[in-house]
Amino acid sequence: MTELAVLDVGKTNAKLIAFSRDGKILEQMRHPQQAVTENGLRVLDVEGIFRWLESALADLRRRHDLSGLVVS
Repeated sequence: MTELAVLDVGKTNAKLIAFSRDGKILEQMRHPQQAVTENGLRVLDVEGIFRWLESALADLRRRHDLSGLVVS
């Protein structure tokens, strides 16, 4: 296993990026953020992000030899 996946959760998008051992981007997947209301506050849809991540990570693993996941 020589490749690494990075999950970057931002206000606009969540991104899942596969990097090669030498730091080159091999593939990038994006998920537009959705806001939900909880206790009167607008917050990111964490459950939606998690569902997308499960599916996207499974897809990425079929195409890349991933050794780990970094979250930022």
